[in-house]
Amino acid sequence: MPARAGTGDAPPTGAPSAEGAAVPARILELADAESGAAGERQVGLPPDTDDGARSDYPDAPLLQRRVWLLMLLDGAERAGVAPLPTAHLHRLAFFANCLAPVYDLPVPNGIVVKDRRRGPYYPELQWDVDRLAAQGLVELRGLRHVEEDDGWGFTADYGLTVKGVEALDRAAASPRTARTRRFLAELGAAFGALGEAGREHADEADATYGDRHAADGRVIDFAEWRERNYSADAAQAFSKLAPARAHLTRRDALHLYFRYLDRVLAGAA
Repeated sequence: MPARAGTGDAPPTGAPSAEGAAVPARILELADAESGAAGERQVGLPPDTDDGARSDYPDAPLLQRRVWLLMLLDGAERAGVAPLPTAHLHRLAFFANCLAPVYDLPVPNGIVVKDRRRGPYYPELQWDVDRLAAQGLVELRGLRHVEEDDGWGFTADYGLTVKGVEALDRAAASPRTARTRRFLAELGAAFGALGEAGREHADEADATYGDRHAADGRVIDFAEWRERNYSADAAQAFSKLAPARAHLTRRDALHLYFRYLDRVLAGAA
């Protein structure tokens, strides 16, 4: 699943496509724009407040998004599945959105467009990961340009740099953010346990994205304006189905749901 590299009919002049290639010009432009606006500002979160208000920090939503993305990649790193291909990064983000309620966490993004060809995709997330790469917090590997019907794009594999890990450790010091980090670490482990083929097709077996009533190209609203999060419902249902003497934790429910996805995919093979 390529990210957009521009609107031209060909890749940027002189932009290589081999392993270890230079970062595309578009990403460098993003870095210049950001450094001009914010100097050498590091990614981080403003201090937590008792009521959750962050009105004194106008960049808080942006910083929260990017710290969340760093934590998502950190979970993949811990699970040994990083660097993540572009498609897998967006697929993992989809599951992080859907399954956040299992850990009593808010859903960062409650809508997604169903696209059977390329799977879940979040333009804002791609924008953020490009900027984090330009800041040196995320590493791009295997950069390659691909041609689509509407122009050229690029795809790559994403992982954390040492600088990214250090920034994340500083930003994730608050109890609230630490809880999200634990969830995303477990999510990365469950996603990684699927294997390469499972990670490539997990959304097809998912209760929300794979819903047959959701037509291709349709916006699936599972937690933005509606509460139709079939994925979280299915994961939490394992606790209700367990024997009375068994005590399933949130971690258990999360891993059981991914085992269920694995079995669905195995049955469809």
